[in-house]
Amino acid sequence: GELVYGDTIAALKQFERGATLLVGLHRAPPAAELAALPGVAAAEALEPTLFRIQFAAGKDPTDALVKAAAAHDWGLYRLNPAQTSLEDVFVHLTRREDAA
Repeated sequence: GELVYGDTIAALKQFERGATLLVGLHRAPPAAELAALPGVAAAEALEPTLFRIQFAAGKDPTDALVKAAAAHDWGLYRLNPAQTSLEDVFVHLTRREDAA
């Protein structure tokens, strides 16, 4: 076996919090439109009205998302940090290991 994680527990907890939001929009635009907002690295539709939004490095798109939702009448009904599961952390760490 090889070591795939060598940081502190505090760093792992920070990773688990991640840079991801769950955003619910009653009148949702296409995910590509959300992904084009400032500070957004990626937008993934989990359901027709629920999206996982990943932050661009060092950015927080929360303000841009709220302003766009209001301006375009998307019907924002949910906005909260997404929780990263232990499985997600494992997959991220092992994929990063494979890429190295």
